[in-house]
Parts: sequence; C-alpha cells; structure tokens
Amino acid sequence: MLNKIEIDQKKANEGVWASLLESKFLIASVEGKKFKQAIFNLGSKPLSDDELIRIMSESILLDWQCVKDPNGHWLPYSKSLAIVALTTNDAVRKFVDSVSTDMSRYFKS
Repeated sequence: MLNKIEIDQKKANEGVWASLLESKFLIASVEGKKFKQAIFNLGSKPLSDDELIRIMSESILLDWQCVKDPNGHWLPYSKSLAIVALTTNDAVRKFVDSVSTDMSRYFKS
C-alpha cells in the first residue's frame, strides 16, 4: 500500500500553507525542483549555514501572512526578510525545516 503514495509535485514546488501561532507560511518541499537544483548546483562545495539559509529563502520559504516584527509591525514577505527570519528566529527556522521535510504534507490527494 505504501508504494501507492505519490508526492504532488505542484505542492512540492509551489508550497503548502502551514500555521505557526497566528502566522501562516507558504513552504515548499525539499523534494521541490528549486531546492534540489540549488543543492545540485553546489556540486562538491560544502554547504555553509549561510548558504543553506539563502537556498531556503529562495526555494522553500516562499511567502507568509500575519507576520509581525518584535515591535508588532506587520512584515511583508520578501526574500531578504525571509533570510532575516530564518537567521534570527530559531522557532521559524525549525518550523520551516519541519514542514519542508514532512512528506505527508505533499502527498497527492
């Protein structure tokens, strides 16, 4: 029966919405084309933490809603702010990592 489970490539590439507290994040899978291509393009070069965060901001964390800065101001999504969030907020980084590697979120319906 497990051999019948298939990943929905549209979900894997374009992401699924997932909630963390009152915020929502659009998160693509590590099985998505952009992430796989970015890792492949590294070749044998070691993957630094900064490089991983850059790749995550470009290929995994695709959008967000209802995200505020520490002063309570709404933050629009941008890749540069995604890098800041992934770098400075351990809970967000762990959440994005957890969702992007949870294949059950990307199964075909």
